[in-house]
Amino acid sequence: MLWYAVIFAFRSTFSIKYFQHVHGLDLAMAGAMNSYVFLAAMFATPAFGWLCDRDGSLRTMLAFGALLLPLSFVIMATTDWTSGWRPR
Repeated sequence: MLWYAVIFAFRSTFSIKYFQHVHGLDLAMAGAMNSYVFLAAMFATPAFGWLCDRDGSLRTMLAFGALLLPLSFVIMATTDWTSGWRPR
């Protein structure tokens, strides 16, 4: 539950501001970058669900995702890494 509380708060409140202030995107482009997470989730969710069902590793995947969450926030806060891709 804590994991979802962190993700939903960041995604709904701070992610567009993050893209604007850290990466210098305008509001429209920051909103577009924010929406690509949903696009990726449309394909990744069934794929990871199939993988968990096949291997029976739901708890392991959930724990791995929860461990990656703080790491991702540390990387966003301390670096200026980008994906190297920006939409036109």
